[in-house]
Amino acid sequence: MALLGARSKAGGAQPLQKGEGVMALAAGYTEIKAIRNSAGTRTLVIFKRPDGLFGYIGERLTMDEGDTFWEPVDISGIYETAEDAEREALAEIDWLRGPDPLP
Repeated sequence: MALLGARSKAGGAQPLQKGEGVMALAAGYTEIKAIRNSAGTRTLVIFKRPDGLFGYIGERLTMDEGDTFWEPVDISGIYETAEDAEREALAEIDWLRGPDPLP
């Protein structure tokens, strides 16, 4: 199952354009796939590291004392393939598997 792509109109993930993920990847890291939930409050980026291995990071839009910022909430291990990272993200991150839990 590809993470990049829209889900049903009832809710779920919406596609991001290449480079639209909120995480600023460190030098040498390449964005492979990125999605955002339909409410625009969660994102997931699958990336390739400079050593050729892969990982993912999930972020949530957070408001604190009037400031709004993206907070890392799901940080992966290291995987041999993008598909392995995607499979693990799908198994570990609830909002990727169904209707968005957040308003």
